Amino acid sequence: MLKTNFTLFLLLMLLLSSCKKKQDTKSQVAPSPPAQTKFDTIKPLPYFPVYPGSYWKYSDGTTFTTSLTYVKAAYQYNYLNSQGNSQTYISSTVYVPLYNNSPFWGYKHYSPYRVLFGDSPLVPILTDSAFVGNSWTTGYGDDNNYYYSRVKAVNDTVQILGVNYYPTIVIEDFFVPNMANHHVSTEYYVKGIGLMKTETYGGLYDTYAGQIYLVDYHINK
Repeated sequence: MLKTNFTLFLLLMLLLSSCKKKQDTKSQVAPSPPAQTKFDTIKPLPYFPVYPGSYWKYSDGTTFTTSLTYVKAAYQYNYLNSQGNSQTYISSTVYVPLYNNSPFWGYKHYSPYRVLFGDSPLVPILTDSAFVGNSWTTGYGDDNNYYYSRVKAVNDTVQILGVNYYPTIVIEDFFVPNMANHHVSTEYYVKGIGLMKTETYGGLYDTYAGQIYLVDYHINK
């Protein structure tokens, strides 16, 4: 009888020891790392293909570059809700390319000059879905001064050093001080290339002042 009891005691101790080892092994398993937040990527659009790792060289020696990778970006602004209370809109964080150190959401970039209450700080430099004559405000100055852009032409052709580039969207930029209207510049955007040419104007009568045009580029698509 004593031998039987002793045998049962040994079996019980072995069973308890086995359970403890399993518990110890389970407690030593490293916890799973927290799931990483995933962000959407805003890819460049056809008339402004600012893919990471790209560059554009111009006739005046200027070189425009993009970041080597997409970067995280977000923005916010204040507005009035339907009850007339001030609220803050905070955008989702996304990955975007940097063009000359400025983040771009497609054709839009963050503009510190668009500061009227309730306005989004994202301002388009061009559009490929609007009709000729369509315009939009790009910034505000002191008093009644403001800036705006306008679509001058779509499906146009621009010639650079004897070579025709098509299709091209042409955008005009204006400055309006005290209700006057001054033509500041005209940009030519070519599909698959980007900014091909810029014409500038100045003086009291918006006299043509010169141009710069693309001489070399690389799209890292």
